Amino acid sequence: MRRSELTLCANTRTCATQMVIILVFSVPRRLASWLRHSQSTRRCDRQSQVLCCLKVFLPCIACRVDCHYRYWNMATNAQILKALVEAELAQLGDARVVAHIRSLLIEPAPILRDWDYGDEGQKYVCWTVLEHQSSNTGIAYCEEGFGPRSPWGLVALMRPHMSIGMDAAWYTTFLQAFFGSAAATELAVWRVFRTHQSGVRTPITSEGSWDETWKQVMEFRREDPQSTYGCDVSIVFERE
Repeated sequence: MRRSELTLCANTRTCATQMVIILVFSVPRRLASWLRHSQSTRRCDRQSQVLCCLKVFLPCIACRVDCHYRYWNMATNAQILKALVEAELAQLGDARVVAHIRSLLIEPAPILRDWDYGDEGQKYVCWTVLEHQSSNTGIAYCEEGFGPRSPWGLVALMRPHMSIGMDAAWYTTFLQAFFGSAAATELAVWRVFRTHQSGVRTPITSEGSWDETWKQVMEFRREDPQSTYGCDVSIVFERE
């Protein structure tokens, strides 16, 4: 079984277990409360008793259903996410990058990740669409958290760092996230860029590996400290 399938199965078992715990430990207390309420309201007719019963029992289940509503409601979004990724790849003119990305794509898998900027224990569903196992990182899509403005983010694949993370790791498009990821550093598509005072960036080297290009960047910075040098790609894609 694939890792994504194992993750989904694990999440499914977790939800089922939580529901059982809610029913086992909450229902007896609710039943006792309802019985006391029923005895104190002797003139209550059958319809009122049913309403009273629902009023007592429903909250213990409704809160858990509400917590997982979005999780289950998003289960059909895998095809939509695949279409979004394909739409961006169709506009990318570099076959090397497309082939590399396709080799890392997985069937979109939903994972509940901690949201560090909300209430304690708050989590959002993030759909992992790309996995780079050697760096323990991937690309995920989340409609909440930093979405919808920046729904594509760089995330850890395994613990201990399984939260949504910081805003600096979240982007407006899938390709922006990819070129900011460790997976992109495996491609020899990097060039040294010089930024002029006008703000115009010009590539001054041919394409090379990530490590070699950064060595060149540091050399240019030492030789010309008055100018700004950086590492980037000339590949055309939508940027912020």
